[in-house]
Amino acid sequence: MVTASQIKTYHFLPHKYGTELLLDLGRIETLKNYVLDRTLHQVSFYEIVFIEEGTGTFSLDGKVMSITPGTIIFISPGQVRRWDIEEKIKGYTLFFEKDFLHLFFS
Repeated sequence: MVTASQIKTYHFLPHKYGTELLLDLGRIETLKNYVLDRTLHQVSFYEIVFIEEGTGTFSLDGKVMSITPGTIIFISPGQVRRWDIEEKIKGYTLFFEKDFLHLFFS
């Protein structure tokens, strides 16, 4: 059994492009080490994933779901997840901090 301290956490990098951004968009195929991590891991930010091509499964807090073209996954900070991709996958992932929601909707 994996303990909470053994689960890797990925953090949002707001200064990745030199100026502070609270939102980022990337292609799944260019973020393979992060997006397709087959070990249990979590993120410290919100994420929306859209699958264009490919199949497999995705586990989120122990609940396993099938991945097919057109799948959209909403992920909140702290949710534990794991990818198991069966064939080449393509799509987009949108990352954003909680502060982005507060600033955008205020």
